[in-house]
Amino acid sequence: MKRAWLVFFVVLCSARSAHANWFDLFGVGGRGAAMGSAMTAAADDWTATYYNPALLTLAPTPTFGFGYALMAPKLDMALINTSPAYEPRQTQFQSGINAGFSMPMPGRLGERLHMGLVAFIPIGPLVRVRMIDSSMPHFFAYDYAPGTFVISTALGLEITEWLRVGFGVHILASLVGGADMSLDIANGRFPLKNMDAALFITPSPTAGIAVTPVAGLSLAVSYRGQISVDVNIPAKAHIEGLAADLDLNISGTTQWKPHQINFGAAYMIPKFPLLLAVDCTYALWSLAPDPTLQVALALTGDDIARLGLLGVLDAPTPGNERKLPPGYFSNTFSFRAGAEYRAIDWFAIRAGYNLRPSHVPVQTSGTNLLDNDTHTLSLGLGFRFKDATKFFTGYFSIDTTAQLGLLPQRQHIKDTADDPVGDLSAGGSLFNFSVMLSYLFGP
Repeated sequence: MKRAWLVFFVVLCSARSAHANWFDLFGVGGRGAAMGSAMTAAADDWTATYYNPALLTLAPTPTFGFGYALMAPKLDMALINTSPAYEPRQTQFQSGINAGFSMPMPGRLGERLHMGLVAFIPIGPLVRVRMIDSSMPHFFAYDYAPGTFVISTALGLEITEWLRVGFGVHILASLVGGADMSLDIANGRFPLKNMDAALFITPSPTAGIAVTPVAGLSLAVSYRGQISVDVNIPAKAHIEGLAADLDLNISGTTQWKPHQINFGAAYMIPKFPLLLAVDCTYALWSLAPDPTLQVALALTGDDIARLGLLGVLDAPTPGNERKLPPGYFSNTFSFRAGAEYRAIDWFAIRAGYNLRPSHVPVQTSGTNLLDNDTHTLSLGLGFRFKDATKFFTGYFSIDTTAQLGLLPQRQHIKDTADDPVGDLSAGGSLFNFSVMLSYLFGP
């Protein structure tokens, strides 16, 4: 019986779990990433789809971008106790493609209404679901960095020369399904096996507004709704020869991102080609669901009841669910700043700073969800040029960006001496690099 249960459990759990949002952590496009993602009031091309859809109308002609980005972590953990059962999970190298376009709508609508789309496609599985046990030490934000595609699409409307609005949707996917099977204990086999699972689109609203009260100054607000990847896979196995069923339910929420309200300002200094931009974001992390993988096992049926075992072998038993309480995470207020200097028309140098405060509390008992305040410094170069063959009439641009994220060491002192992991500290650095090729249509 125990061997059969183990086989059944392994079969179901071998479909591992999905993870978070590259754009939130590292930015969209070469220009935005280089300016610390301080783009709520400064985006002026296809990247406005994500940063603030109200700004899509700033590009009078279609724009297109395509590029590659990578994250190389150097994060470390120092543990008091070491145990194979709680071996720390190291954050891995990750990379992907981000691309997008914006364009005016056809006909007269195009004078005031533009549309845009941005996407991130990871190198590797298109959709990956992974939820790590909360007792295992791991960097919560960066291990849950993008392991799945991200898509945003939006419309931007110019109401007047000084007022613009935009609306859109941010899209992830959820995995829902179930399995039915019969278990032949005597022969150690599953004579009947059926599984039906589906990937559903999960949309979340985005919106923005931008005003230009005076020449060169832009003030803006944008909103991104909460979004997540939800997993729910119930399974039932009928045990042949007994009036008994083994029920196993695997569920959880990952890649959860909170409601975010972004405030931004951008100012072009008169008679000097220097753009300054600042952003701040309020994120409602306190609404986050428990990120822990939930597994429930129950043995039911008339024969189980007659044997007096109904509920005896169920897991988890009351008090052993190990769920995080509501409001476990804290709301955060982050800050970003960026600058772009364009001394000549074809060359730009950019710099930025991004503070991402941790929403995860100090780990004092049982859980080891590690996260640190992250200070990210960014530097980028942009080159604009025309097609020498004159086949394309618009402008190409190549933007390169390097980011260095610094995570100061954070101490986690446990409440009890018998904690299986014990006291630990964590910190380190992250290196991110991207290169983008963009094209602005037009004469």
